[in-house]
Amino acid sequence: MSAVLDELAEVGAPAEREGFQITDLSAATWAMKKVARIRARQAEIHAAACAEIDRLKAWDAAEQHRLDSEAAFFVEHLIDYHRRLIAEDPKAKTIRLPHGELRCRAQQPEWTKDEIQLLAWAQATDPVAFVQIKETAKWAEIKKCGVLQPDGSLVYVETGEVIPGVTAIERPPKFTVEVEVG
Repeated sequence: MSAVLDELAEVGAPAEREGFQITDLSAATWAMKKVARIRARQAEIHAAACAEIDRLKAWDAAEQHRLDSEAAFFVEHLIDYHRRLIAEDPKAKTIRLPHGELRCRAQQPEWTKDEIQLLAWAQATDPVAFVQIKETAKWAEIKKCGVLQPDGSLVYVETGEVIPGVTAIERPPKFTVEVEVG
């Protein structure tokens, strides 16, 4: 048995990995410990990277906040300047400068709506013009009433008809290896 473990310990280079195979419980246990050590190292590297990323994000946020405050000071004064120009000449909606433009545009009003009151009014006034009805298939209910066929179609149990627009694609089983790190 120690010869098998010695051989497994040597596995590393791609040429050596080609013939590698787990053949018994002892080898599987060794491989699981190997995976656990790799996962622990991955977690360690990830934690170190996250700490550095968090530090950089904090620095970035602080610098962005400082620079946003600085820019806001100048933007506020540019807007004040533009307001004074519009007060003198209401047609001065755009001021072209060497490094950009100052623009003033009228905006549409911002609406707040009480959907319940609005819907009640729309239904009472003209439901055809003012009420939108959205129809969708109830997939969960349809799936409960159907039987999957080997060809991937779904058959409605009550009538035996194939439900159009539905195809199931079989997928192979998914294998995972769960490792306890620690």
